[in-house]
Amino acid sequence: MAGEKASGNTPSSTDFLSELRLEYQKADRFLREVEDFIDEAGIPGFNELRYAGYHLLQAIDDAGNLQNPADLTRAVNHAKRACYEAGEAGSLVALDGIRAFKQDYKFVRVSQVIADYPRMLGEAEKQRELMIDSRVADEDKARDYDARMEAFRALRDMLRTLEANRDECNALVAERRSESRRFLLMFVAAILGIIVTAVVGFTAT
Repeated sequence: MAGEKASGNTPSSTDFLSELRLEYQKADRFLREVEDFIDEAGIPGFNELRYAGYHLLQAIDDAGNLQNPADLTRAVNHAKRACYEAGEAGSLVALDGIRAFKQDYKFVRVSQVIADYPRMLGEAEKQRELMIDSRVADEDKARDYDARMEAFRALRDMLRTLEANRDECNALVAERRSESRRFLLMFVAAILGIIVTAVVGFTAT
């Protein structure tokens, strides 16, 4: 109730407001981190922060006293979900980039350039499956938001590493094409040699 002090182990309004402040600031910083990675990826998270603000206003009266603890809890959870939503959006963008890189260099041994490449692909696939499983299970996004934030950061760093090595991977592609052309020329020369030999042998008889 308004102005009523918490007793026993019940968290006070000050506790909730302190938690909300920390979670809101954490979410705000993380959403900007995601936006630095890819424009608009953080938009779902900003919607969650808007809901957090709405529930905060519903939780307190005009004097700043707590009048509805349930709304304050909802505000905290929306701040946590903001991190989850932004992390998921950023992870999807990173996974698309990793998939595109894999497709671009599927005919060369990327591990010659990036020794950790097989592990990175395995980790990316693991994170993709975890995201699918969490959606199917409809897990509480306010509960596992830290894990989604860390997953995004890991995938983002993977993609940055891959993109930073594109020049060297392109060199491998060029080398493979050159080898293919040399093989084709040698093959054609061998066929022509056989034909010439056959023709000469035929005319000699």
